[in-house]
Amino acid sequence: MKPLLEFGIFTDAHTASGATMDRDHAGSPVKIRDCLSILNREGIDWTVNLGDLVDRSAAESMGAEARHLEALLPILARFNGRLTHVLGNHDLSGMTKQDFLERIGAPVCQSFFAFDVQSVRCMVLDGNFNADGSDFAPGNQDWANAWMAINELAWLRNELNTARNRPVIVFCHENIEPRTVNNRPDPHVLRNADEIRSLFAAHGNIRAVFQGHYHPGTSVVHDGIPYITMTSMVTGSGPDDNAFGIASVWHDGTISIRGFGRQPDIVLPS
Repeated sequence: MKPLLEFGIFTDAHTASGATMDRDHAGSPVKIRDCLSILNREGIDWTVNLGDLVDRSAAESMGAEARHLEALLPILARFNGRLTHVLGNHDLSGMTKQDFLERIGAPVCQSFFAFDVQSVRCMVLDGNFNADGSDFAPGNQDWANAWMAINELAWLRNELNTARNRPVIVFCHENIEPRTVNNRPDPHVLRNADEIRSLFAAHGNIRAVFQGHYHPGTSVVHDGIPYITMTSMVTGSGPDDNAFGIASVWHDGTISIRGFGRQPDIVLPS
């Protein structure tokens, strides 16, 4: 039996020059090329990038992110299908949201939006806001203090009401499930994640939430909703340390990831 929905998914390529700690920034273009080549071979016609596609190394000046993005465009164009881009905090350390979306050729230059794939309603969220509701932008962001803005919460509530009788999958760079580090909220989790989770739980039609940002990756079920954080692509040196997957949403509510490279296989029951 074929799944209800199937798509490619990767996150946190952090394309830049050189390497920092365990991140091989300069190797990411090859990893992205190999990822998209395999997805083409597998017949996948839709792929989601969960954010932090570009970055800049300590030796680079602000604005290097735009240069790295331009260099990636011919590689991204090799994919034989639709690419959906979720904004990550590092994408915005050298570009505004509008600048990034225009440069990457996003069909809808909005940072949060919804669309249909077959019978599924897909919602792309933006967790890149400051506490005062202003956009993350060059020189105006703190990745450990990320919020969803009030107007986006209102939009999300309306979208969930409209899609009440349909399956919904959600994509966000920042994390939404509850997680702590040393008995304190994990900084990878949105500061107002409790409110977002309450909306999800109240509507009861969220099949899965796919996330990036937390490089080791993780998967949990909270209030009956699978939260899958994909393993970062940038970690590790060389193409053998790649990480991406093919996600499947099954008719019985099961969510599965067929992992490649360091991305583990995941199966979460309904």
